Amino acid sequence: MKLNHWHGLLDHGGPYATVVLDTSRRDPAGAAEVATRWENARRELIGEGAPEAVADAIAAVVVDAEPGPDGRLLVATEKDGVLLDVTLPHPPETTLASWGVAPVLLPGVRAYHGVTSYLLVRIDRAGADIELHGQPGEPVRTVEVEGDHDELRKVSSGGSSHLRYQHRAEDSWERNATEVAATVDRLFRGRRPELVLVAGEDHVVTHFLNHLGAAASKVTRRLGTGGRAEGTSAGALGEAVEAVLTEHRAQAQKELSDRFSLGEGRQDTAVSGLEDVVDVLRRGQADEILLQDQPSSTFHLWVGDEPLQLATREEDVRAMGAQQPTRVRADLALTWAALASDAGITLLDEDSLRLNDGIGAVLRWSDASTPREAVPSMPGHGESRGGDSVR
Repeated sequence: MKLNHWHGLLDHGGPYATVVLDTSRRDPAGAAEVATRWENARRELIGEGAPEAVADAIAAVVVDAEPGPDGRLLVATEKDGVLLDVTLPHPPETTLASWGVAPVLLPGVRAYHGVTSYLLVRIDRAGADIELHGQPGEPVRTVEVEGDHDELRKVSSGGSSHLRYQHRAEDSWERNATEVAATVDRLFRGRRPELVLVAGEDHVVTHFLNHLGAAASKVTRRLGTGGRAEGTSAGALGEAVEAVLTEHRAQAQKELSDRFSLGEGRQDTAVSGLEDVVDVLRRGQADEILLQDQPSSTFHLWVGDEPLQLATREEDVRAMGAQQPTRVRADLALTWAALASDAGITLLDEDSLRLNDGIGAVLRWSDASTPREAVPSMPGHGESRGGDSVR
């Protein structure tokens, strides 16, 4: 999962307040329950040192707002108020209230683990309905495109006018599809979804694909059903979309696992273990961090005021210029550093890959100073040391 949609946090200095709260309201008493949960979180937040003004800014969002999502992740600072408000698709299992040197972003990563962002384009001769799905914490965004060219029907009469009307109609379809393609390209450049899914009449879809930009075309999948016509089965369209998403997720997971295994085997573009992953993160080498999902982990790191000031030893962070290093959970520090270095995070099942300390990284590049391990010769190589993992 790429974290680029949260990059704005890096423009604001800490400390940061983070609150993860169940905001679901199932019945008329739900508002009172949300208020109670918030008051408990507020006391914890203030107890950790957060100013009253920060708590008040968060309260205005989670208590005074209209009924909405089942969960919220909010990040705020004393100077700038609420910086991030991520809606969660399910109520969080536990409430979190934190005040510290870095925001706690992993609950958002966990909530949207396996969610694929995509553009769904339902196109016909006149235009298209475009939906943007899967951006973490954002509702589905819908854009309607209606073409300016309205010679839409081919006529069945004969003679010279027959071909003329046919050509005019075909030209109108193509021009309208070109407008749709331009809109999709603009949305794709701005939001960078993982996939573009298109459904509609074959010849109109063909015009659309012929005019779509190269970047979007690489991730476009053509659906065998759906469109804008009345009577189109929403159920069949949903099944077709889910089938493509399932295949995409499985393929992406396999490609990532293959990249890691190949890089680790060659001892160049993959590393495993907490200290080695911290090293490549600081150097900007990490492309994707692999974490096994064990929230009970006891691993910690030392961090400074900057996201990439992190190490397993306090003296190393001081050597980076940090005046007062802080000891925090490793997952908190790693997620913050991943955001700063533009690395993604993938959560893995415990038995999907064997990783030292439950953590690994696929690298963008490698050089002579990249951490390397001795080639394993004993059974169990790659398993978490001491039975623990980073989280």
